[in-house]
Parts: sequence; C-alpha cells; structure tokens
Amino acid sequence: MERKLEDTKRQVQREILENIERLGDQLHRQALQILQSIPEEQQNDYNRITEALEIRYGHKYHQVYQSQVKSRQQRTNESLQEYEADIERLIHLAYLQAPKEFLEQIGIQTFIDGLLDTEMQLALRFGRHAKISDALEAALEFKAAKEAL
Repeated sequence: MERKLEDTKRQVQREILENIERLGDQLHRQALQILQSIPEEQQNDYNRITEALEIRYGHKYHQVYQSQVKSRQQRTNESLQEYEADIERLIHLAYLQAPKEFLEQIGIQTFIDGLLDTEMQLALRFGRHAKISDALEAALEFKAAKEAL
C-alpha cells in the first residue's frame, strides 16, 4: 500500500514537472514572437519592449482581438488543428480575465461558425461539446468519415 502511494506521488510529481516545462516552453515561444516583432536594433530598448507587450496584451487592444474572434473564419488550406489553435490564441488575448467555461463556449461557437465545410458545421451544431478540443475532435472524425466515403 505504501509503495503504491509512493508510485502515485512520483507520477503526480512527474506530471507537474512536465506541465511546468510545457508552460515554460509556451511562455518562451510567446516572448520570442514578441521580441522578433521588434527591429533588431531596438530589442534592447526597454520602452520599445514594453510598447510591444502593451500592443500584444494591453487592455486597449481587447476590442481588436474580440472583433477578430467574432469575424474569424477558417482559411482555405488551413487545417482544422491550425484553425482551432488560432481561435484559442485570439480568445485568450481578447478575454484575459474571463472564466474558463466562458472561453470554451466562445471558442466552440467561433470554431463551428467559421468552418468552411457547411455540412461539418451542421453536424457539429448537433453535438454537445464541453471544450473546443472536443469540437475539434468531432470535426476531425467527421472529415475522416467523409473522406472514407
């Protein structure tokens, strides 16, 4: 019994470390994207960096991101996975303080409404999706079934 408890404890610790590592990678990628948007000669300028951060995460840009969420449509040749990932990115920028459930519902609605395939849209509207990843999974299954015909 004690050994099982120790094994479980180690497993949980491993999962926590993996999550921390993933978060660090994600933050590093986001910081790198922001830094790369600044001309090289200005990358050591504190004011220029804070300006870039304000543009990316500042409150006055929330309406811009919200507008992008509302009008987001799947692009031709854009995979379902790319489309879903971009919606998630925009939603997190548009609604920084919103509860997770709200973000998921907005994401699901935006994902379904913007799909290029109207048959897929209709099929997904009848599903009950708790998360945007559930809607993505259903869309991928629909696409696979449609291609199998």
